[in-house]
Amino acid sequence: MHVGQPVTVKLSCIGTVPMTLAKPRGSYACEALDENGKSHCISTWWTIPTSNLKAQFQRTEAQPYVFLEDDEERCRQCRLRGSRRWRRVKAAGGKQMDLLPNSAPLATKLRNTLIQYHSIGDNEWRVVKKTKDATVWHKPSEEFSGYLYKAQGVVEDVTNRIVDHIRPGPYRLDWDSLMTTMDIIETFEENCCVMRYTTAGQLWNIIAPREFVDFSYTTSYEDGLLTCGISLDYGEVRPNCVRGFNHPCGWFCVPLKDYPSHSLLTGYIQTELRGLLPQSAVDTAMSSTLTSFYSDLKKALKHKPTVT
Repeated sequence: MHVGQPVTVKLSCIGTVPMTLAKPRGSYACEALDENGKSHCISTWWTIPTSNLKAQFQRTEAQPYVFLEDDEERCRQCRLRGSRRWRRVKAAGGKQMDLLPNSAPLATKLRNTLIQYHSIGDNEWRVVKKTKDATVWHKPSEEFSGYLYKAQGVVEDVTNRIVDHIRPGPYRLDWDSLMTTMDIIETFEENCCVMRYTTAGQLWNIIAPREFVDFSYTTSYEDGLLTCGISLDYGEVRPNCVRGFNHPCGWFCVPLKDYPSHSLLTGYIQTELRGLLPQSAVDTAMSSTLTSFYSDLKKALKHKPTVT
C-alpha cells in the first residue's frame, strides 16, 4: 500500500467504490479520497488494489471483506475466518471498538474474582432485605461507587437444573420477569458465550429499560456449579435503552449435604445502571429484583419435570 494507490472499497449498500489512498492514519488505517474528493478513513486490512477485483468477493483469512469505517452494518457482520471474534470499527474520527476478548484468561480471572467475593466474612455485609425465599445483603463495591450485593436462599432442586435456568439459554426468558430479550452474540469453548439482553423498566419506569452485553462463563465449583459474567463495552446501544454495566457477578449453586435434592444458591451482583438515577431508587430496585429472582425461579422449577 502506498499514497496515491487506487483501491476498491466494498460497501454493503451500494457495492464497490473506487478510491485513492491519501495519507496514513496509524499502522492499519489511512485516509482515502472518493471520486468526489470526499475524505474517508478506511482500514488497510480490508483494502485491495483495483487490478484485483475478483479478490474483493473472496472471503479469506487475510482479506475477509472490505468496507468503510462508517459502514456500520458491514462492520458489525464482518467476521474473521478461523477466529471467534468480531471486529467492528466506528465512524471516521470515532473510537475503534475492541475485539471480543480472549475467553480463557477472562474466564479464569472472573472465576477467581467470584471466589474472592464468596470468601468475604459475614461481618462485612449489611442486611438490606429478607423474604421467605431469600436474604439480600450489600457492601460498598470496589469496582464502582455503588454496592456489591449478595443474595442467598435454598432452592428445592438439583444444581444442574437450577443453573440451566440461570445461565444464558432457552429457559431464562421463560421465567425471569425482569429480562425482556436475550440474544447469544457469540459462543466460545468451555461454556463461555457473549450475550446481549434487555431488562424491563422498574419502579413505575423511574428506571428505564436497560441493555447489557455480557461475557458469561459456567464452570464447576466444589460439588456444584458457578455461572458468572461481566459486561463488555461492545456494539451499538438499542434505541430507547440505556447501556448498563455488570461488574463481576455470578451465582454459586451447591447441593445441601443432608438434602441433596435441595441446593444453596448464592449470588453476587454489582450492576452499574448508569443514567441520572437517585441512589435510593437504585438500592430499592436492586434488593427487590434479587428477591423476585428467587421467587420467580422457584415457580419456574416447579412447573417443569425434574431431570437428574
